[in-house]
Amino acid sequence: MNVLYEIKDEKTMNDAMNSPYSLIVIDIYADWCGPCKFLTPKLNELAKLYSTSDILFCKMNVEHYKHHDVQGLPTIEFWILENQKRNQIHTVLGADFEEVKKTLVQLAGEPDSQQQRRPVQQPQPTPTPSPQKQQQKKQYKTLSEYS
Repeated sequence: MNVLYEIKDEKTMNDAMNSPYSLIVIDIYADWCGPCKFLTPKLNELAKLYSTSDILFCKMNVEHYKHHDVQGLPTIEFWILENQKRNQIHTVLGADFEEVKKTLVQLAGEPDSQQQRRPVQQPQPTPTPSPQKQQQKKQYKTLSEYS
Protein backbone atom coordinates (compact mmCIF):
# COMPACT_ATOMS: atom_id res chain seq x y z
CA MET A 1 0.00 0.00 0.00
CA ASN A 2 1.35 3.40 -0.97
CA VAL A 3 0.95 5.95 1.81
CA LEU A 4 2.27 8.96 -0.10
CA TYR A 5 -0.11 11.54 -1.62
CA GLU A 6 0.64 11.86 -5.35
CA ILE A 7 1.14 15.31 -6.84
CA LYS A 8 0.53 14.92 -10.57
CA ASP A 9 -0.77 18.30 -11.76
CA GLU A 10 -1.40 21.90 -10.70
CA LYS A 11 -4.64 20.97 -8.89
CA THR A 12 -3.08 18.25 -6.74
CA MET A 13 -0.11 20.53 -5.99
CA ASN A 14 -2.50 23.30 -4.87
CA ASP A 15 -4.53 20.80 -2.83
CA ALA A 16 -1.37 19.72 -0.99
CA MET A 17 -0.14 23.26 -0.41
CA ASN A 18 -3.56 24.40 0.82
CA SER A 19 -3.98 21.42 3.16
CA PRO A 20 -4.20 22.04 6.91
CA TYR A 21 -1.09 19.94 7.66
CA SER A 22 1.66 21.79 9.56
CA LEU A 23 4.41 20.06 7.58
CA ILE A 24 4.52 18.76 4.02
CA VAL A 25 7.33 16.47 2.86
CA ILE A 26 7.58 16.12 -0.93
CA ASP A 27 9.59 13.35 -2.57
CA ILE A 28 10.47 14.51 -6.11
CA TYR A 29 11.55 11.56 -8.22
CA ALA A 30 11.64 9.99 -11.70
CA ASP A 31 10.83 6.40 -12.65
CA TRP A 32 14.23 5.95 -14.32
CA CYS A 33 16.19 7.26 -11.29
CA GLY A 34 18.02 4.49 -9.38
CA PRO A 35 18.60 6.49 -6.16
CA CYS A 36 14.90 7.47 -6.24
CA LYS A 37 13.92 3.79 -6.32
CA PHE A 38 16.18 3.22 -3.30
CA LEU A 39 14.65 6.11 -1.31
CA THR A 40 10.91 5.72 -2.04
CA PRO A 41 10.30 2.57 0.09
CA LYS A 42 12.15 4.19 2.99
CA LEU A 43 9.96 7.30 2.72
CA ASN A 44 6.88 5.06 2.69
CA GLU A 45 8.08 3.58 5.99
CA LEU A 46 8.61 7.06 7.46
CA ALA A 47 5.12 8.07 6.35
CA LYS A 48 3.71 5.03 8.18
CA LEU A 49 5.70 5.84 11.32
CA TYR A 50 4.45 9.44 11.30
CA SER A 51 0.89 8.58 10.28
CA THR A 52 -0.50 10.04 13.52
CA SER A 53 1.44 13.29 13.07
CA ASP A 54 0.40 16.53 11.42
CA ILE A 55 2.53 15.72 8.35
CA LEU A 56 1.50 15.15 4.74
CA PHE A 57 3.95 12.98 2.80
CA CYS A 58 3.77 13.51 -0.97
CA LYS A 59 5.47 12.18 -4.06
CA MET A 60 5.91 14.02 -7.34
CA ASN A 61 7.12 12.41 -10.55
CA VAL A 62 9.15 15.15 -12.23
CA GLU A 63 8.42 13.60 -15.64
CA HIS A 64 4.65 14.01 -15.20
CA TYR A 65 4.59 17.35 -13.39
CA LYS A 66 7.23 19.57 -14.97
CA HIS A 67 6.19 22.87 -13.38
CA HIS A 68 8.53 22.38 -10.45
CA ASP A 69 12.25 23.18 -10.73
CA VAL A 70 14.73 20.80 -9.14
CA GLN A 71 18.52 20.63 -9.27
CA GLY A 72 18.80 16.86 -9.06
CA LEU A 73 17.01 13.65 -8.18
CA PRO A 74 15.79 12.62 -5.78
CA THR A 75 14.91 15.89 -4.06
CA ILE A 76 13.06 15.97 -0.75
CA GLU A 77 11.42 19.28 0.15
CA PHE A 78 10.11 20.27 3.58
CA TRP A 79 7.32 22.89 3.69
CA ILE A 80 5.77 24.34 6.85
CA LEU A 81 2.57 26.27 7.38
CA GLU A 82 3.48 29.54 9.05
CA ASN A 83 1.12 32.51 9.46
CA GLN A 84 -1.32 30.87 7.00
CA LYS A 85 1.40 30.76 4.34
CA ARG A 86 3.33 27.73 3.07
CA ASN A 87 7.13 28.17 3.26
CA GLN A 88 9.84 25.81 2.03
CA ILE A 89 12.33 25.53 4.87
CA HIS A 90 14.70 22.75 3.88
CA THR A 91 15.71 20.61 0.90
CA VAL A 92 17.62 17.34 0.83
CA LEU A 93 19.24 16.68 -2.54
CA GLY A 94 20.10 13.06 -3.30
CA ALA A 95 19.18 9.79 -1.61
CA ASP A 96 20.49 10.87 1.82
CA PHE A 97 17.94 9.05 3.96
CA GLU A 98 19.77 9.83 7.20
CA GLU A 99 19.51 13.58 6.45
CA VAL A 100 15.79 13.20 5.68
CA LYS A 101 15.24 11.39 9.00
CA LYS A 102 17.33 13.91 10.93
CA THR A 103 15.39 16.84 9.45
CA LEU A 104 12.07 15.16 10.17
CA VAL A 105 13.03 14.51 13.80
CA GLN A 106 14.18 18.14 14.17
CA LEU A 107 10.87 19.43 12.83
CA ALA A 108 8.37 16.88 14.14
CA GLY A 109 10.11 14.94 16.89
CA GLU A 110 10.40 11.18 17.11
CA PRO A 111 7.48 9.15 15.71
CA ASP A 112 5.20 7.63 18.31
CA SER A 113 2.26 5.30 18.48
CA GLN A 114 -0.34 7.84 19.64
CA GLN A 115 -3.57 7.66 17.70
CA GLN A 116 -4.07 11.41 17.51
CA ARG A 117 -2.32 13.98 15.38
CA ARG A 118 0.68 15.64 16.94
CA PRO A 119 1.38 19.23 15.89
CA VAL A 120 4.67 19.88 14.12
CA GLN A 121 7.10 22.02 16.07
CA GLN A 122 8.18 25.22 14.35
CA PRO A 123 11.97 25.47 13.96
CA GLN A 124 13.39 27.37 16.92
CA PRO A 125 16.05 30.03 16.33
CA THR A 126 19.42 29.28 17.84
CA PRO A 127 20.18 31.53 20.82
CA THR A 128 22.93 34.03 20.06
CA PRO A 129 26.00 33.49 22.27
CA SER A 130 27.90 36.33 23.86
CA PRO A 131 30.55 38.06 21.67
CA GLN A 132 33.34 36.22 23.52
CA LYS A 133 31.74 32.83 22.79
CA GLN A 134 31.16 33.79 19.15
CA GLN A 135 34.89 34.22 18.70
CA GLN A 136 35.60 30.88 20.37
CA LYS A 137 32.88 28.83 18.72
CA LYS A 138 31.99 28.38 15.06
CA GLN A 139 28.37 29.36 14.32
CA TYR A 140 26.04 26.97 12.49
CA LYS A 141 22.83 28.01 10.79
CA THR A 142 19.46 26.62 11.81
CA LEU A 143 17.04 25.24 9.24
CA SER A 144 15.01 28.46 9.32
CA GLU A 145 18.04 30.52 8.33
CA TYR A 146 18.39 28.60 5.04
CA SER A 147 14.97 29.59 3.74
